Amino acid sequence: TVSVLYWLYQNTIMKQQVGGLTFNSDFDSGNLGTVELIDEKEDGFLCNVRRDCEGTPHANTNSSWFYFEVSGGAYGRTVVFHMDTVNVQAKLYGFDMRPVVKKGRNGKWRRISQKPQTRVTATQHFIISWSHTFDDEPVRFAFTYPYSFKDLCRNIGFWEQRARALKKVTFDRTVLTTTLEGRNMECLHITSSKGRESEKRIVFLTARVHPGETPASHILHGFIDSLLDTENIQASYLLDNFVFKIIPMLNPDGVAKGFYRTDTNGLNLNRMYENPKPERHPTIYATRRMFLSLFATGRLCLYIDFHAHATRRGCFIYGNALHGDQQVDNLLFPKLLSLNTDYFDYQSCNFTQKNMRTKGKLDGLSKKGTGRVALHSESGFVSCYTLEVNYNTGMPVDRDSCVYPYTPEIYEGIGTAVGGALLDKYGLNPISKLPSTPYQNLDGVKTAIARSVR
Repeated sequence: TVSVLYWLYQNTIMKQQVGGLTFNSDFDSGNLGTVELIDEKEDGFLCNVRRDCEGTPHANTNSSWFYFEVSGGAYGRTVVFHMDTVNVQAKLYGFDMRPVVKKGRNGKWRRISQKPQTRVTATQHFIISWSHTFDDEPVRFAFTYPYSFKDLCRNIGFWEQRARALKKVTFDRTVLTTTLEGRNMECLHITSSKGRESEKRIVFLTARVHPGETPASHILHGFIDSLLDTENIQASYLLDNFVFKIIPMLNPDGVAKGFYRTDTNGLNLNRMYENPKPERHPTIYATRRMFLSLFATGRLCLYIDFHAHATRRGCFIYGNALHGDQQVDNLLFPKLLSLNTDYFDYQSCNFTQKNMRTKGKLDGLSKKGTGRVALHSESGFVSCYTLEVNYNTGMPVDRDSCVYPYTPEIYEGIGTAVGGALLDKYGLNPISKLPSTPYQNLDGVKTAIARSVR
């Protein structure tokens, strides 16, 4: 009965005609609740975001992600959207966060031109308001640059075709498990045929455990693109020396349904790594098993879980609190990443015990259950990281520097820099930036880190 009610709920709100306009979110990652014409004079529409799992017993308070299409607007008509997102994101929008828009079927996503107005209601709902003048349709709006489950499936196909055209590149895709709703969670295996795979170091990368954190997918997309880019001189060094195991989407159900943070059971899957159950958390169970099997080979050299952050600006890493030489090694990759891209802020990284135990304000769940902490605790593996990037913008490098809003191209560039940092760590980078830094070489970086640890 619950599933029938949820089906009816979804299919009665995903496409609506209001005030002469057609609102539609009946597509992969779409999210729009009810729409109401509330001000005929200003042509204003109140648009409600669906909470994660709304209409089911698992409904929860996570509701920042929106993604919908509007059609039927006459040329030159100006309307105002008042987006009720429920979750208060005042800090994010205080730094000029803007929704993104795509005009027409073949348009390109960009941030809206004007800064939206925001307010908090008496019931603690967060309203984002902006105007739009129709000049091409349909038009789509989203919380930030989308990256849907359908986008991923299409891109995996493109990567596979590109890899086939390249000599000596191994690209395999495996369905690691299926989700609660029957979607595939794929794992990509990328390397070159040069040398023995059994002697290569292994890199394990994952993303999108939280569905609304689309910047994570754009970073990982950039990394995979760079591996298969024939004009990227670093690509052959990466493929010849490493095996890459990549799970691009840990929560396909949540992504496809347009959720912000949870799965279809209303669970934050990034708190389930300590003891996942195959029947309740199949994707996390399979990911944990894969990590432990890779660790058992003795060749695992890096694990990163990619995320996005709403309150802290910039791009940074959460790592675990270790001691002595282990902590020096732990800090090395983040430091090298900061030397490979100006968009990564080493000073914003956090490697404290507190950040391994903090409990969430909404769900009360401890970070002990995150991939980064739980898998380190289980294995003792040093290089376990959560890479975070803001939805909107970075930190100023100095008082005189400008801060620009992030774009998919910037996110993808961070992904490329991950490869450069990895090569630097093992002395394999053919175009290393280290000689042009105050550290001059890898030993100089290690020495500086060791001093800071002591």
